[in-house]
Amino acid sequence: MCYNPGIVSHLYLCTLEIVPLKVGAVYDELPSHLTLMSRFASALSPQEMTAGIRPVFTESDPVAMTFGPIERLGPKQVAAHMIDSQAELALHHRLHAALSSLKVTYQYPQFNGAGHRAHVSVREGVPFVDRQQYSSLAAYLIEVVDKKRVVRVKFELAGSGRVLASIYPQDVDPSVKAMDYSTFKTRPAGRAIVFSDDKVALIKVREHNYYMLPGGGLDGEDVRAGIAREILEELGAEIELEKEVGIIETFIDRWKNRQVDHCFTAQLIHANSQKALTTFEVEEGHELVWAANIDEAIGLVEAANPGQTDGKLVRARDLKFLQICKSAIMGQ
Repeated sequence: MCYNPGIVSHLYLCTLEIVPLKVGAVYDELPSHLTLMSRFASALSPQEMTAGIRPVFTESDPVAMTFGPIERLGPKQVAAHMIDSQAELALHHRLHAALSSLKVTYQYPQFNGAGHRAHVSVREGVPFVDRQQYSSLAAYLIEVVDKKRVVRVKFELAGSGRVLASIYPQDVDPSVKAMDYSTFKTRPAGRAIVFSDDKVALIKVREHNYYMLPGGGLDGEDVRAGIAREILEELGAEIELEKEVGIIETFIDRWKNRQVDHCFTAQLIHANSQKALTTFEVEEGHELVWAANIDEAIGLVEAANPGQTDGKLVRARDLKFLQICKSAIMGQ
């Protein structure tokens, strides 16, 4: 159906997160984003619209994408990176079907369905290059009101995972001053609680006196594949991922990152490969340690006393993952 401004009372669009947006914020122009669904109109209130489309996002995994070359789009010839992402395209079609069932009307129907071309408009201060990979961890419902964009709802793209906690620097070090965390860039990451019989793999960070779960940042890849790659690099081991423990987000002042860690349990298959530690990991003194069991792993992480806020955040995050693993997954 075509858009008729005289009939409807709300005008919306949906975006995928490139730069985090703050719910309730009002923008003249949105920061860098990917338009998942161009403008659509409905008599449904923001609360009703949220209820109607939330199921589309509830089971959606983070959307991996690859940035392509810059093209000039539309009558204003806006510069935009073209995006290559089968996951984005599939999510667009699911949302399109859900919105059509809600009887919305589209202001620009030619840009939806078969006409949809994923792109991210070029914005100052948000540099992306051709073939760069990225994973979007959230979607937004935005309402257009008096030519301004009002962020109504944020949908976390966590798949079946549970968001267990949000950990801020002030939670582990009250002396740290609060910042505007809505401006932090989202960094998707993954961790694994790797078992070999009863033993549990930990990484000891010698330079800062703490232990952490193996894992690291995801390079625009599937969460499970990215975790397996990180474990191969850090432990020199192949694993089989099993149960999902959950998700924890931490806000790291040092890097201006909102890090979103997905954690799974895993079984060691074999450890015959050579490690491929980064220069940073070598300098930090990363060393593989096998705790005798889950209780000893919890004890080592809990007893550590890192001097830096970063290490305290890691300690709080991984202690939570291990405790949830023990209670909810292992039933101990």
